[in-house]
Amino acid sequence: MITDTAQPNFQEFPLTEPSSARFSHAAVIVPQLEEASRFYARLVGANSVRVMEIPELKLRNAFIHVGDRTYFELIQTASGEPMRVLGEELAHGQQMMCFECRDLPTAVEQLRADGHDVIDLPRSPETATLAFDRAWIRRRVRGEFPIELVPVGVVAELVAASTEISLADL
Repeated sequence: MITDTAQPNFQEFPLTEPSSARFSHAAVIVPQLEEASRFYARLVGANSVRVMEIPELKLRNAFIHVGDRTYFELIQTASGEPMRVLGEELAHGQQMMCFECRDLPTAVEQLRADGHDVIDLPRSPETATLAFDRAWIRRRVRGEFPIELVPVGVVAELVAASTEISLADL
């Protein structure tokens, strides 16, 4: 049984190469956050979800702990409409993936050298809720979904800063 109260310790599993990345979570765009949260939490046996608002981007999201160091994220726009990421529209049901990098600048440099279209998004006061550097791989890969790269530990910090809501209260 998955315990949704245990917070993963990312420092226990150090990455060996500065440019290496570790899978953090998958995210799906949903029209109704509460309904989707109930469905996916029940599916994986979680008793609660962690919800937060990102007002600068007009988003709400929910993290569901699905395994050691791994989350499933649901994202809803304030309007309930599809989401835009780097000028591309992501319709309901479309996915994104996130990987944590020990050395984000080196990972970005290596990906660019390998021919991938990588967009740097340095920390910005415009997105104070997401106060960390990150990058997106825009190259169309199998499934044509964007991939977000973040420094190790920021996802755990976001989850810890979110509000835990039991399934009964959704």
